[in-house]
Amino acid sequence: MAKETKCPHCGVWTTTDNNECDSCGKLLQPDRSEEIERMKNFKPLDIPLLEIPEDDPWYLKAVKHVIRTGQAIFLAIASVLVYLASGVAH
Repeated sequence: MAKETKCPHCGVWTTTDNNECDSCGKLLQPDRSEEIERMKNFKPLDIPLLEIPEDDPWYLKAVKHVIRTGQAIFLAIASVLVYLASGVAH
């Protein structure tokens, strides 16, 4: 059984499967469609960690792995501090 929503444009009750009114064809929730479009275009945060090329010697790779681990720990600590400073953690 599909959920029905009243169209804000024409007032006819219609199913919400396609987010368009069955009667007039306009969007049932235009604000929601903008949010959905924004979520489709969302790109995750690219964290700039140290690159480790495959052709590096083993000792250089080991040093870079240690540095990358330090970067990850620093970012984790910074994230916790930002969370605490934001006032969300009561």
